[in-house]
Amino acid sequence: MFNMLNRKDLIYFGFLNIVFLLVYIYVWVTLGYPDENFVFNTFDSQSYRSSGAWLFGSGAGEYINIRPFLFPLIVYIFNFLFSFHGIFWVNTLLWFVTGNIVLLSVWQLTKSRYWVFVSCMFYVSELSLIALCGHGLTEIYVAFFTSLIVFLYIKSNQSKKYYIHICWILSILSCVKPVFLSFYLLIFIIYLFNISKEKKLNTYIFLTLLPILLQITIYTSKYHKVGFSEIGKIALNRYYFAQGTSNLHHISFDSARVVVKDYNTIQTFSTIMSNPVVYFNTYLDLLHENFDGDPIYFTFPDRHEKLYIYTKQLNHMKFYLHLILIIPLLFVFVKRKELRFLIILFSYMVLTTGLSFKQGDRYATPIVAIWAVLYCAVFTLKSSQEQKLTV
Repeated sequence: MFNMLNRKDLIYFGFLNIVFLLVYIYVWVTLGYPDENFVFNTFDSQSYRSSGAWLFGSGAGEYINIRPFLFPLIVYIFNFLFSFHGIFWVNTLLWFVTGNIVLLSVWQLTKSRYWVFVSCMFYVSELSLIALCGHGLTEIYVAFFTSLIVFLYIKSNQSKKYYIHICWILSILSCVKPVFLSFYLLIFIIYLFNISKEKKLNTYIFLTLLPILLQITIYTSKYHKVGFSEIGKIALNRYYFAQGTSNLHHISFDSARVVVKDYNTIQTFSTIMSNPVVYFNTYLDLLHENFDGDPIYFTFPDRHEKLYIYTKQLNHMKFYLHLILIIPLLFVFVKRKELRFLIILFSYMVLTTGLSFKQGDRYATPIVAIWAVLYCAVFTLKSSQEQKLTV
């Protein structure tokens, strides 16, 4: 990756890595080195560990319906080999690698040290992502794989081989975070409609189905019905739909959950379509809550007031930055054909966060791996146009 840089650029990237390191050290000196209770403090992290144990023949595997195999496997292996330290240090490594991939993506796009520095500041502004290094959760991996997609896309010049790379990454990512399964299937179908004449590439694209098929096999063997994961259905019904029903009938969220728990998919969508304004407003509220959310990972097991307040203010500013740049992003979508796919991926990741809540800013933090690159593209487009006018 770094072979595209000359000696001076390498020194500059080294300086930016020192910035990464200083911010990272500041956060973790404040939080203190995590212990096992810290790493597995949340229900989600405990369910990943439990599901990983089931894969190796221990436990009941009661969460396999909502936890695809890959991340529980990763958690179990590193926890078994290195205890909680392994999870923390692998997350730390991936955080630094993701940051460097973001920098390289912006360099590939702009060839500007200034915009690489801006992207560095964008990346380190997601302090909650640093805090998530200390938890057995998927967000670091989502950021890492997303940054790989962005880098490979920019570098590939949209060659057909890129479809293979992205399908592999999305297939793997779907077995970490099932929300990406729909996006994987979309890219897979697009490739089939634009089928390559190279038989070798066609073989590779079908091989990307293997992780998906393995997860389907595990789910089917456990529950004796064909499926992939139920987490999407649960997020839709028990969170978004329940919250909308709470707003619709002016009842508590817990009461709404009881009301909707036996709704099937047809009943759910029928109710939503019958009350579009209420459910659309609920969706917008949940988007707002996730992007302007509380940095809850600075509040437990102990509350760190300075980091909490600082990150809360940063989240608030970034929320309005996202709003301000909606129109410029649409302009880039029209003017820069080569960036359309990344804008679609960014939009998909943003829009799917509106289906769940009560997780503070957790769901929004990994998206920095793509918006830190795209926002630099917005500003460089403006700069390049002004340069053309001057010439």
